[in-house]
Amino acid sequence: MSTGNIVTGDNYFPRPADEKKLWRHLSDGAHVLLLAPRRVGKSSLITHIKDQPKSGYAVIYVLCKLVIMSRAFIKKCYVKSIVPTILKNPKR
Repeated sequence: MSTGNIVTGDNYFPRPADEKKLWRHLSDGAHVLLLAPRRVGKSSLITHIKDQPKSGYAVIYVLCKLVIMSRAFIKKCYVKSIVPTILKNPKR
C-alpha cells in the first residue's frame, strides 16, 4: 500500500464496507461529505466510485478546493457536468 497520489485499478485498496455505505447514502439522495485525515484514501475512494458506478448512475467528480466564490463553483460544476453531456448527445 502506498500513500500520496490517487490510486486506481489494481493499486486501489478495496473498502467494501465504506463503498457500500457511500452508495447507500447516495441512493437515498443524501449529500455526502468525507472527512478524514490527509492521505488516507478519500480521493481514491471517490475516484473508484466514479470509475465503477452502479447501474443507472453517472458520477461526476469536481475538484473544488481551489474555488473560493460560489459563482465559480457553480460554473465549474456546470462545465464538468452539463457541457460534456451535451457534447456527447447533441440531439438532446
